[in-house]
Amino acid sequence: MGKQIKESIFSRIIDKSAFLYDLTVFFVHFGARGKRYKLIPRLSGRILEIGCGTGKSSLNSNEAINIDINPKFLKRGLRKNRLTIPICSSAYHLPFKEKTFDAILVPDTFHHLVFHHKLFRECRRTLKDNKARLCIFDPVKVKKGNNKLHSTADGITWNFTIKGLYDRIIKLSKTHRFKILSSKITKFKSIIHLSGWCDILFTLVPK
Repeated sequence: MGKQIKESIFSRIIDKSAFLYDLTVFFVHFGARGKRYKLIPRLSGRILEIGCGTGKSSLNSNEAINIDINPKFLKRGLRKNRLTIPICSSAYHLPFKEKTFDAILVPDTFHHLVFHHKLFRECRRTLKDNKARLCIFDPVKVKKGNNKLHSTADGITWNFTIKGLYDRIIKLSKTHRFKILSSKITKFKSIIHLSGWCDILFTLVPK
């Protein structure tokens, strides 16, 4: 099975409090949050959002289904009218039939996931074949030198570099029959970006 990612004490505290999660998100992305999510292309049809949290990055679409593993986050998002159809579910076992969605969005979530092959397998299974889209939007630490990607047989990725994330997405795409349609790298003036991070957006289509 490989190593498991060990969360910090701070991360474990946030997982227990949806309010602290919202506060942290606001602080970390202060000054650029709205601009960041404008990078995500407009998606249409039936949409699945994986790792929606409290809905701070929700697509606000009547067709969107929002899933997250943390029920406390979903409850807050529903109470704040940020989520359309919240479902508590793992990204590795999506409770949907084959070829259900026209688009799947994974916002600020990929670096939290341990088993990337399982995520891609489920996305490929539940996406329609014709013009469907998979969008992976994630913050990446900008580092020079060696590739800082840490992987087991099924792929643990935690300490990203741009090269590491590119290599990982390319490998997963080939294995699970996706084509990379586009990729973007952007950096804004915010706390997280000024400390050496940038945002990468991958748009993929099923082959």
